[in-house]
Amino acid sequence: MATGQLITGSDNVNDSLTGTTGDDTLRGLSGNDTLNGGAGADSLEGGLGDDVYIVDQTGDKVVEAAGGGLDRVESAVTWTLAGTEVENLSLTGTAVINGTGNGAANSLLGNAANNRLEGGGGDDYLDGRGGVDTLVGGTGGDWYVLDSSTDSITENLGEGGDTVEVTFDNYTLGANLEYLYLIQGSAAVTASGNGLDNELVGNEKNNILLAGGGNDFLDGGSGEDIMNGGIGDDSYVVNSVGDLAQENANEGLDTVTLIGSLANYTLAANVENLNTIGANGFRLAGNVLDNKITSGSGADTLAGLAGHDALAGAGGNDLLIGDDVVTVRARADLMAGIGAIMEVRVEGVLIGTV
Repeated sequence: MATGQLITGSDNVNDSLTGTTGDDTLRGLSGNDTLNGGAGADSLEGGLGDDVYIVDQTGDKVVEAAGGGLDRVESAVTWTLAGTEVENLSLTGTAVINGTGNGAANSLLGNAANNRLEGGGGDDYLDGRGGVDTLVGGTGGDWYVLDSSTDSITENLGEGGDTVEVTFDNYTLGANLEYLYLIQGSAAVTASGNGLDNELVGNEKNNILLAGGGNDFLDGGSGEDIMNGGIGDDSYVVNSVGDLAQENANEGLDTVTLIGSLANYTLAANVENLNTIGANGFRLAGNVLDNKITSGSGADTLAGLAGHDALAGAGGNDLLIGDDVVTVRARADLMAGIGAIMEVRVEGVLIGTV
């Protein structure tokens, strides 16, 4: 054991303390302190404040007070966050090392080498940051960032609602993972869900999102995207004229919601329901199925076409074209019947003809 020193910072000051080559004790007291023990088996005591501990020896010890702030360990060796007082761990250097969290909500960041990151309890954030990484979230709603197809995720059944962010093409959600996001600024991506109720969200490029089984939510982002929900009652967000919501026959009760600056939209085959958000003045049309079409707050035109349709005009002066169930909510909606309108439901003051 190499004799070290006791190095104490100033109270209510953001200290930066560095040890000697011996086994030092560094005490930051209050303030947002940075403690670097240097060589030797050091004891690092941050005290109150958001502290950073720089660790380079397995014999180093981190001591943090309960409720002492949002703290981070930067470690060049394999490290486990003890207790629940330190929240975040970042691996440094180029060695193959591992990091393990605790029962708190941790942020675990790898280095450029091959790392294994284990979150434990809590809603954890895990990012391997280069290398061939293995990410294990444990219990809680965990968030994973993958930058390579060689990265892997381990999630057990019933361990929370978990999210994956990816930057690369041809990714399929693994078992027990629910949510998939494509990172903004990355390339166009083909991404697939699994048999759970998935949420798939694209980036600004032209993506292909394939959900599989489950009642899924698909939003391609701002590009021109192809979305296929598969079996289940799926929901699609469409914001570009080039977006395509695909469904096969008898795959559930599916809904498209329009946002953005689209002016005209016709439901694709095998999709039943259509909603709008905004005041753009949409021209909306159904298909041969029994459609439910609900407009937004603009002056919209709704046409049910074939099938036993339900048309609902919300705010704005809407034109409703159909022969089935028409619900009028605006002050100056106009109804035009292709055949005999089966039912008119009036909410508010109606000015128009039947």
